[in-house]
Amino acid sequence: MIDHARGLVFVHIPKCGGLSVERALGGLPPDQHAMQHWGAELLARHCPQAWRDYRRFAIVRHPVARAWSFVRFLRRHDPVWRHRLRDEVADADLLGDLLQGHNLLTRATPHRMLPASGPAAGWPVEIVPLETLDRWWPGFARDHELPALPRINAAPDPAPPVPDWVRLAVEAAFPECFDRFGYPRSGLDADALDPQARGRVAWTALHAWAQRQDDDATPGQVMQRQRWLGNWVLGLPDALWRERWAEAVVARPPPMAEGRALLAWSEDIHEDLRLRLGQRPWQPWRP
Repeated sequence: MIDHARGLVFVHIPKCGGLSVERALGGLPPDQHAMQHWGAELLARHCPQAWRDYRRFAIVRHPVARAWSFVRFLRRHDPVWRHRLRDEVADADLLGDLLQGHNLLTRATPHRMLPASGPAAGWPVEIVPLETLDRWWPGFARDHELPALPRINAAPDPAPPVPDWVRLAVEAAFPECFDRFGYPRSGLDADALDPQARGRVAWTALHAWAQRQDDDATPGQVMQRQRWLGNWVLGLPDALWRERWAEAVVARPPPMAEGRALLAWSEDIHEDLRLRLGQRPWQPWRP
């Protein structure tokens, strides 16, 4: 959001209290709806003068709390989660479904779960942790003649305790958020989890690695990673397949390399699981 009257640029990272900030700034202008969640790079590229001359800031949040908030937000507002799932599935299972990339329990687009470090990566932006926003806002509001910060989209009840495997899965999915914003990791040991939970954490880390465009990886290389990891398995509707795949990842770690070895690894696991489940052999499509 760009507030030309006050000379402010707000980089709105989803699920970090952004709607409250927008309301305090007078609301998102109609001509800026399409750019509500633009990252710093897009704002700097398309609004260079405002980016250069205005005060730039972003609100961030502890990655575990942010992920949990995303699930609870969808539970309240997403039509699929609100009307069809209700309380049938635990919040932890819904979050695990998103973190592992299965997207089987809902078709809600997980764009709000993009790493918070992405929208502000590599650009000079004033970072304000949501945990200290109440102390930071009064001085900021005085400087720019803003009202008190309203509370928008606050959860009606406190979140339940977060399972250990969820904390470790979030740490595996968004390591850069912990590193850049200084949030401490849990210090939990994945080896102490039961096999199913340990498999969920391992698959989350593997899926996050496949999606990440780091180390100068091109979009084409990222697509190759996903194919080599057997991205087709993510569309299977059987929960047994997902859990067995996760357990197999722990039992037989993949070769973290850009090559046919990773493709062969995913095909071998898939074939092994089909035989264990009494299904006929699978004939993979090979490039």
